[in-house]
Order: sequence, then C-alpha cells, then structure tokens
Amino acid sequence: MPVDTTEPTTVKRYRFDSEQFDTLSYSDWQTQYANYAMFAVLYAQDNIVYDVTEWIAELNLTHEELDAEGAGRDKKTGTMKRKIIADKHDIQVKIMDKVPHSVAHKILMLVCDGDTFTLYWHHPCRANGLTSAKYYCSTVNFGAQRYDKNDGKCYYTGMSFKVIQV
Repeated sequence: MPVDTTEPTTVKRYRFDSEQFDTLSYSDWQTQYANYAMFAVLYAQDNIVYDVTEWIAELNLTHEELDAEGAGRDKKTGTMKRKIIADKHDIQVKIMDKVPHSVAHKILMLVCDGDTFTLYWHHPCRANGLTSAKYYCSTVNFGAQRYDKNDGKCYYTGMSFKVIQV
C-alpha cells in the first residue's frame, strides 16, 4: 500500500481542560509539542492532525517482526540466522476515565471512521521519539457508560481500543 507523503498543514490539540480544540500549524506543533505528543491522528478527510494526548491514560506498545523463510537456529551449529522481512507495532490505547460522550465520540471517529489512518506517537527506541505510520483500528471496548446526577452528563469509564500497523 503506498504511503501518503503529503505533510499536513494544521494540528488541532484537543484540550483536556476545555474539551475544545486549539489550532496551530503543523510546523509549530512539531516544534512545541511533538516531543510530548503521545497520540495524534492524521484524519485523511481534512488532512488535519488531531492531537488527543491529553485524553489518553496509557499506551501499551508491542513490536512484532516477521522473519523470512529459513530463519531460525541451525540445529547442527547452533548459529542463529535472521532475516527480518517486515515488522509492525500493535498499540493498546486506554482512554482516561470519566470521558464525556462528546470526547469519546471524537476520539473514536478519528480511529474508526475509515479503513486506515496515520498515527503519530513516541517510539521508545528512536532518538527523537516521534514516529508515524499507517494503522487500522481492530478492537474497541466502550467500557462502562455512567450518568452523573450532579452535572447531568453521560461519561465513559474503561474505554480502550487496539490499533495495528498496516
């Protein structure tokens, strides 16, 4: 699958404190926030990066490699032969507890509305950290839906989803 190399021009940071988006240029975002961004999605329909880091509780990262045929340990000499032909990342994403319905909807639309999306996240093995690749959403756990009598709003607790690199 060809990778889209068009650089986005706009980033919208979804603020935890206000449930609103701050808009800034992609280059300003790279300079100011990219060293801190954990989870930002390039939404293909409008070519805008949506940074929802403030709503993410944790990312559980898994790296997998696929070896070519004939890879493995030689049973006579004990020599290990490897030829990696592909690798991918799976990321289990846990959303913060007590997420308003409006926020849950926006986050899920970013990762579930379409076949694939570009994800920006911090890779622990890379010097500058920030990396991007194409992903798809495979599993969504909506968690528990709760109504808060004090403010009359619906919230989600325990929401999570898994994204897999294409």
